[in-house]
Amino acid sequence: MVPARVKVHPSLCIGWGECHRWAPDLFTLDEEGHNEVHVAEIPPEDAERAYIASKACPYHAITWDGPIPERWRTG
Repeated sequence: MVPARVKVHPSLCIGWGECHRWAPDLFTLDEEGHNEVHVAEIPPEDAERAYIASKACPYHAITWDGPIPERWRTG
C-alpha cells in the first residue's frame, strides 16, 4: 500500500470530533474541538484508520487523497 494524504478544510470543520474519535493520533483537535491538522501525509500502516476517520466526518471536511482498496468501499 502506498502512503496517502488528507486535507482538512477548516471552513467546513465544525468540531464534531469524529475524525479524532477514529484516529486520535492522526487528527488532533484544538480547545474548541476543531481539527488542527490541515494537510497530513498518512503512512501506509495508518491509512485504513485515517480513511475511516475522514469518511466519519458528518460535514465532509476531510478530503482523502490516496488509494481506496475494495474492502474499504462503503458504496
